[in-house]
Amino acid sequence: MSVLIVYASYYGTTEKAAYRIKENLEIDSVIMNAEFNAVDDWKYYDKVVVCTPVHAGKPHKAIKKFIEKNLTNLADRQIYLVACNLDENWITQCDDEFPKEFICAVVARKYIGGILNKSVLSGSERKSIETMEKKLNMSLENVNTVSTDEIISFAKSVTA
Repeated sequence: MSVLIVYASYYGTTEKAAYRIKENLEIDSVIMNAEFNAVDDWKYYDKVVVCTPVHAGKPHKAIKKFIEKNLTNLADRQIYLVACNLDENWITQCDDEFPKEFICAVVARKYIGGILNKSVLSGSERKSIETMEKKLNMSLENVNTVSTDEIISFAKSVTA
């Protein structure tokens, strides 16, 4: 059997993390972008790693759409949910963001960190971050909390 890795990404961080997971799996795996691809045949996959960025407390809409469209197939497999964001608590509090059948199939959750680079944000996103910086009285310029070690250890746990 094989592992399917499904991801969506806004600025590339989640995509890079998904590929790093694939590189460190010790079994066959297939990777796909949920925004542009579909699963042809589910019979090859017994495990699915779902990697989503979190923006304003919500998973990527392409991930939510993928889950809703493939819920029956996902519910029959072991699901590994990966969150790429700056809020390490989101991964343990996200159940309301997904269908119950999906959450019941999740065997492991992993927060791997996130990156905030204000220079790539849209004007409204940058404004929101600046408002947050004022409230917190701190700079959020070029924050990077992604842990390569966490990604590697997570990949190894998928194949354990």
